[in-house]
Amino acid sequence: MRSRAVYIILLCCSISCKLFTKGSGPAGPVDAVFATDTNTNRELYYSGEAAYLQGNLDEAYKIYQRFVISSPEPAVGYFRLSDIALKHENREAAVDFNRKAREKDPLNEFYQLQHAQLLELDKKFSEAGEIYLQRSYKNPKFWSLYQDAIRNFNKDRNSDRMLATCRLWEKQFGLREEIAYNFSQAYERKGLEDSVLFIQKRLIEKYPERWKYKEKLWHYYLTKGLEKEALAIYGEIIRDDPDNTGIPVVMCEHMRSTDIYSPAHWKAIFTLAANSRLDFKTKQSCLLPALDNAEVRYLDSVNKLLGILDRRHLNDEIYLQASANLYKRRMEPGKALYRYDLLRQKAPNLFLAWTNTLEILDTMANYPKLASVADSMTELFPSMVHPYYYMAKARQHLKQYQPSMDAANSGMIYALEASWKHRLMLILAKDLEQLSRYDESMKQVNAVLAEDKDNKEALALKAELDKKIKTK
Repeated sequence: MRSRAVYIILLCCSISCKLFTKGSGPAGPVDAVFATDTNTNRELYYSGEAAYLQGNLDEAYKIYQRFVISSPEPAVGYFRLSDIALKHENREAAVDFNRKAREKDPLNEFYQLQHAQLLELDKKFSEAGEIYLQRSYKNPKFWSLYQDAIRNFNKDRNSDRMLATCRLWEKQFGLREEIAYNFSQAYERKGLEDSVLFIQKRLIEKYPERWKYKEKLWHYYLTKGLEKEALAIYGEIIRDDPDNTGIPVVMCEHMRSTDIYSPAHWKAIFTLAANSRLDFKTKQSCLLPALDNAEVRYLDSVNKLLGILDRRHLNDEIYLQASANLYKRRMEPGKALYRYDLLRQKAPNLFLAWTNTLEILDTMANYPKLASVADSMTELFPSMVHPYYYMAKARQHLKQYQPSMDAANSGMIYALEASWKHRLMLILAKDLEQLSRYDESMKQVNAVLAEDKDNKEALALKAELDKKIKTK
């Protein structure tokens, strides 16, 4: 009874596993067994199937070996033996069993497809592709056969057979995106650029509402350096769908990924920057690289971009930080400082906004503001050395030597790195020098030189102090 139940279940599985439907496909791999074989061989086969489905491959292998000896229709047994041999990574045995299955039943689709898979594993791609293509003649509505044929011909860079497959594929299904892509790939490989353009334009004609096909044509024009054509197709895309915020993002992304900054790309960048419906966070993946990477080569375009973004996003924290950093790199301290001031108001806990502000004020020799900003920073970051150093330096330049020393001594507590410690000690040394406390000043200088004997600032100060001490 149990054996009968297994028989029925496996029979159903066999029928359900056919590759093709609605009568268009081949017979299943075990159908021939039912035509002439005995019940004993049937039971033997299905015992092997039961072991196979349960993952007991060694047991299944032994049963199929018995089956191919006793059955007048052994092809299906060889088919399964080939499958098991392949799972055991015995490629040679898998090929041999498949050959025997095809010899016994040369018209069976399953055995032919298994043969194609084995050829593909042996890197005989064009041979495998031909098998898939031949199967498509008998089963023209089976999409994946064309895919498998194309995949193998492509691996062999066999453009002629790719084109032949695409023509049959298109004949059955019409021009679809995947078919057009493979047409284009084959034409490009053969250097037939006019044919590539023809395929892209046919897609646009068939699907005029799908802007992504025009985007691909735009991309193609750009990669070929056809600026005039690229600008024209971009104009069509924006005209046809002006409210689609995804279009300029996609266009700008192409620039980011290729590091190409052509007029057509800049037009897309400016369109994206000016879009009032998108926040800067949505735009940043494309626009920040333009700011970071293109400023030297395309200064006028970058300045135009900054002007557009200033009008749209000067209150945006990410944009403020990016543009402030850019102006700092470009050594335009006034513009950088203006943005860092705005940024510190919007994001008071952003440490780099404070330290960059201090560096710029120091460069500008704006010591009153430097002292004020450093003092404010100590309230937010009381355990960081930076504000104490700049406060000490500002007070020193303002000739407020005792407050400068107080700030430097406070900073020494948080000077975990030797470089900061030495900078603070030299400020103390200069303050003491100005107060005519030369011996104390020299102690600070010598302490620095004991740890950094080549410190130029310390060496210069030591020479100066030596003269003053001698003439004291």
